[in-house]
Amino acid sequence: MIGFTATLDFVEFLLVYFFVLIIYFINVIIRKNFNFIRLFHFFTWLFYWLSLIKVVFFPFSYRFKHNPEIFRKDLLYQFVPFHTVFNSIQHGLWIQIIGNIVLLLPIPILFVVLKRKKLPFNKNFLIGLILTISIELIQLLINYSTKYPNKVMDIDDVILNMIGILFGWIISKVYSEWYLNHKENSSQNYSL
Repeated sequence: MIGFTATLDFVEFLLVYFFVLIIYFINVIIRKNFNFIRLFHFFTWLFYWLSLIKVVFFPFSYRFKHNPEIFRKDLLYQFVPFHTVFNSIQHGLWIQIIGNIVLLLPIPILFVVLKRKKLPFNKNFLIGLILTISIELIQLLINYSTKYPNKVMDIDDVILNMIGILFGWIISKVYSEWYLNHKENSSQNYSL
């Protein structure tokens, strides 16, 4: 093999995480607008996005020399709906299915928690669709750029990610209704 493999190990992940947190924290101190809850939300948001990048794009290998035996089209993309899902079920690889559902599930929840505003289903759907298609296209681009089939651009990933967006939207809807009722009840108790 003539090439290299890029990874984002746990220590490197933490270094990037804390580096960005320090920059954010310095910015908060300079602006003098420290808010513990906002800081916690930023920590959560940053951890999710860095984890998403780590899971979706790393590790990847790069080959200096093109090898047609390794770089086959069937290892680059898969457009048959539910092919990977059925294959994963047959081989007991439930983590593949669950992981793809859970991957984008936090997006609608984080939006409600961070912005204190819920989005209608169609906007959540559109954001999720754009994000999952972007992920798959970037994975295909990485494959062509590195001359190695690192991750498969898979229609089943899009389907499972969108199921995760749906579950996340349902959870965010339940949470936001509970939060609004809880807030309303709290304000009524204070007015008594």
